[in-house]
Amino acid sequence: MPLVKVQTSAPLEEGARDGLILALSRRTADILGKPESRVMVVLEPHTAMSMSGTLGSAAFFEVRSVGEVSPDAAKRLASELTTVIGDSLGIKSDRIFGNFAAWQGGLWAYAGAPLR
Repeated sequence: MPLVKVQTSAPLEEGARDGLILALSRRTADILGKPESRVMVVLEPHTAMSMSGTLGSAAFFEVRSVGEVSPDAAKRLASELTTVIGDSLGIKSDRIFGNFAAWQGGLWAYAGAPLR
């Protein structure tokens, strides 16, 4: 049940939004070895942000997953999601932060019930 959440101050056209969301979903499923039918992507454009003391375009992404996010998966996610976000939104990689979190199934709900 991976969740990818992206917050960005960059402007975003509706057509670009859909492409970005689907690209993030595909990449995340592939890297984590999870079915894409279980991936959720949340995109929050036009978020007020500062980075390095400036107000230029920036982004923050987080990936939450049931079970471990291995060091290799974290490395690939960092690289590939930064590239997808940067290319889609015109943001330099040094203006994109990301983090990864692993959750126990009992702390994650789907279809009205905690996962086991």
